[in-house]
Order: sequence, then C-alpha cells, then structure tokens
Amino acid sequence: NIVLVPSEVVLPLQRPVNDYRDRRLLPGLDGVDRIELAATNRFAAVRRGTNWVVEAPARFPAHDGVMGYLLEQFAALEVAEFVNDVVTDPARYGFDSPVRDFVLSRGTNVAARLQIGGPVPGSNGVLVHARWTDEPAVHAVP
Repeated sequence: NIVLVPSEVVLPLQRPVNDYRDRRLLPGLDGVDRIELAATNRFAAVRRGTNWVVEAPARFPAHDGVMGYLLEQFAALEVAEFVNDVVTDPARYGFDSPVRDFVLSRGTNVAARLQIGGPVPGSNGVLVHARWTDEPAVHAVP
C-alpha cells in the first residue's frame, strides 16, 4: 500500500539520532546517601539522617550544603559527545585505570558508578571520557 502523508509528519524522523538521546549522564540520583571515590584517593561520605559524615580518609562531619552541591553537580553532568555506543576495549578510553571512579549508593544498592577516563583527543583537555558502568557506552563530558 502507498499512503500519502503531509511532510510535517515525517520531518522529525530526518533529524540525527543524537537529537533524541537523553544528554543527562546520571539520571535519577534521588535518595543517594553514600558517595565514594575509589580509583586514586580513598574517600567516602555517608548521610546519617539529615547530616553527612566523611568516613574516609578520616571521620568528621561534612557540610550538608557542600554535599548537596556535589550531588547537584553529578545530576547536572551532560554528555557533550556520544563517543561510542558499545565499547569492547575500555583501555582505549583510559578506563583500565580510571582517573576517577565514583560510586553513588542508596543504602546497600549502587545507584550509579561513574568512571572518568582519559582526555578526548583534540579537545585540549576540555572534554574527558566518562562512562556509567551500567551501560556499554562511552561519552565525552566537560
């Protein structure tokens, strides 16, 4: 069968696929109550009730506003470039020994694990490779 439709109906289908992708790197961070930095420096902060406490490298109270700001910054991370949808060689992007390895948890469940790899070639250090370990993709973020 041949069907005639107005061009406005199919016009959105001509846009590039990246126009339809969610550019938020870490959606859904509500309720995160533990932040760890695992790769190079050992750091862990935990929310106890309404207060944050740094547990490593030493135990001391954390500023609630600063911890809230840190979580906002994670939630605001946006993908600048979609580098590769399926990665078979993580070392190519610097994930064999990531620069940073953040683990964000809710209770005993990991909400997100974000790894920061090497710089994106040609970006003069403005963009770095990043991946959410639940996905096989690698992205470039500022």
